Amino acid sequence: MTMAPFLTGLAIAAAICAAATSASAQHPTTYANAITPAGIRYLYRFDAETPYAAITFGRVVERALPDAKEASYGLIPSMIFQSADKAGSNEFAERLADIHAGASISAGLEEFSVQVKAPAAEFATALKLIADAVVNAEPADKPYRRLRLNAEGAQAQSEVRAETIATRAAYTLTLGNHVIVRQFDAKRFAETAPADVSLWRKVAIGRDGLVVAVSGRIAEADAARAIDATIGTWPALAVAARSTPEPFVLTPQTIVVEQPGRQAAILMLGTTRYARGHEAEIAGLALGPLGGGVESRLGEAVRVALGASYGVAAGIRSIDREQRLIAITTSVDTGKVADSIAAMRKAYERWQQQGLTDRELTSQRTRMIGARDGVFADPSSANRLVFSALINDRSLDDVNGFGDRLKALQREDLNTFITAKFPRVEDLLIVVVTPDAKALTADCVIKSAAEAISCKRK
Repeated sequence: MTMAPFLTGLAIAAAICAAATSASAQHPTTYANAITPAGIRYLYRFDAETPYAAITFGRVVERALPDAKEASYGLIPSMIFQSADKAGSNEFAERLADIHAGASISAGLEEFSVQVKAPAAEFATALKLIADAVVNAEPADKPYRRLRLNAEGAQAQSEVRAETIATRAAYTLTLGNHVIVRQFDAKRFAETAPADVSLWRKVAIGRDGLVVAVSGRIAEADAARAIDATIGTWPALAVAARSTPEPFVLTPQTIVVEQPGRQAAILMLGTTRYARGHEAEIAGLALGPLGGGVESRLGEAVRVALGASYGVAAGIRSIDREQRLIAITTSVDTGKVADSIAAMRKAYERWQQQGLTDRELTSQRTRMIGARDGVFADPSSANRLVFSALINDRSLDDVNGFGDRLKALQREDLNTFITAKFPRVEDLLIVVVTPDAKALTADCVIKSAAEAISCKRK
């Protein structure tokens, strides 16, 4: 999923980070169900403490484009914005800037969404500008070619990073010809075209099944009028059924990608067994102390004890809505690869078998609840939070009960969850990128990520 710029490329990320670290006791943290006169259901939260109003809306869109055109999902948001600026002018961007508004569009294989944020007095104007751009965009060939060249260049640059090489090797081995694997190939942009926006729009733009969230200093009646005047005029369009994910098998082994002159990197992957929703929240609580910073267990083991890395990250990578992998990643000193692998395995095994301490649980729970409450200081961030939950079939009550659920979780139950839902250390796939494989014990040594398929066990 790719997001077009929100005035500047990092504006949304900056807003979310700022919101997560600000005090938000004065900001309401719950939404209510509402409905417009035209029958569009939406979530509404009034916040008098912000001068802004924001909306997030979108719907499930299951593979709107043929597989050969998958790369277009990454170009569609920028093509829409560039199309709105006719003949290469900056008129559209300037109109948004004049009213201090920003917007972003996200297009993906399974859903699309739009975010708009503006001073409350300009909310309706900003929403109409963006909605019209989404509906009427007709990208020209010259701006499209520039976007495509930029995307191809960015893809080519990422392919030389050791972390990317490790990930591509792991996914090539595990997923085969999956869309995630195809996304590593810069040549895929050759099948894209400006007309792909129109193809996508025929499947994406409809009012049925829309998830809409409005937040900020805007009256409910004003929000409803703005919605009805824009997305309320969209045609009826049946909601796509979610496809059934294809299962995959991750085979534990150690693969070394030997590339002279390359920075050393380590990737550990394992299949998780937890479900979306509440269990995903518990997984987030569990992972922080494992690899959430210098003071995490992995950080202590590799950075502090060995001085081999600036840090180790542990997180979740979603293959689709139902299948997720735990991923542990780090770049390390080329002379300390073997020691780093051993230290990471030891720290992970202790975590997976014994879980968290009382101190770790209390600290991580406080951090997560504070960060969650802080999101509500920014209306766009708050909208995105509830939108993400509801587009994935969770209820509003479910969203509102986050803090209470974490507070009720007992350490014994959390640690039982970790042992049951996360893979054992011996079930991890380890991929190492290194300039020299001689000092490492490996099941398979290859020269490029594409060769990883040769490591598949029969």
